Amino acid sequence: MTYGAPEWEEAIKKQSILRKVQSSQRLTNIKIAKAYRTISYEASCLLAGVQPIEIEIKGMTCLYKRKHSTGKQDYEWDKTLPATEWPISCYAIRYNGNNRPDNLPYGNFN
Repeated sequence: MTYGAPEWEEAIKKQSILRKVQSSQRLTNIKIAKAYRTISYEASCLLAGVQPIEIEIKGMTCLYKRKHSTGKQDYEWDKTLPATEWPISCYAIRYNGNNRPDNLPYGNFN
């Protein structure tokens, strides 16, 4: 169902097409899970152990764009950042003359 995922990404933005694709996946999921036909789409995905089709298509499209990107478009992968721009806040510990830190994040423990 995910053949040509980059093309499907634009198509599933329309609610009517997304419902048809979800209906098709739901029938397959019911067969996989051997469940009753009255379960919902979300429940069928959960019981069958598969991702919903819209998430799968978005993931495969992202992978396709990553593999086939030519040049520096909208995607920058594995960009190195200096330590001052890391998303995790951390403290730089300075050491005084006797190799003891003098600016600990939770106070100075002597």
